[in-house]
Amino acid sequence: MKKTVASLIFLFASVAMANELYMGLDYALAGNTNKYTGPSNQNDSIEVDNAYSELKLQLGYGSEADVKAQAYFAYIQYDAGVYDNSNEALYEFGVELIKEFAYDEDFFPFIKAGLGLGFMDINGYTKDQVGNVSGSLGLGLRYKFDEQISIRGGMDFVFRQWNGVYAISDGKQTNLQDDATKFYIGADYRF
Repeated sequence: MKKTVASLIFLFASVAMANELYMGLDYALAGNTNKYTGPSNQNDSIEVDNAYSELKLQLGYGSEADVKAQAYFAYIQYDAGVYDNSNEALYEFGVELIKEFAYDEDFFPFIKAGLGLGFMDINGYTKDQVGNVSGSLGLGLRYKFDEQISIRGGMDFVFRQWNGVYAISDGKQTNLQDDATKFYIGADYRF
């Protein structure tokens, strides 16, 4: 056990010294459309504009002007309630793959793709919580101030498919999809 712990500490220190491990924080605003549909035997559907803001913490690994991978945790707050009037926050965990290109020694345009899993507390349904799966594609630009600190901005196209839930009042199923265009700014710190 001691050898395993020592090996993990050595590995973490080696990665950090190689300047490939980083932590980041992003703030985003998104224009979003909630698309509600009823049970499969009914054709009723409705679309509602429901923008959101997002705070996202990332931990990533990768070299500049190369491929990077990052895990993230996001706190997402919609402008209005998604399923009910309580307007609970959405919590999402995910991974993103980023490909950076070197424009010069300080500017790095990038493209990225991501997958996430989220959950939100809800009221008035047969479940207390609803989950979703999300996918995203995006592009952006990172500017490096020095070897440790950089800022970035970008735009992501996000799609979410929520689990179907049943209302307690009438037993009808509600299905939901989100389509969003998200603009964000953020900062990274390389260890």
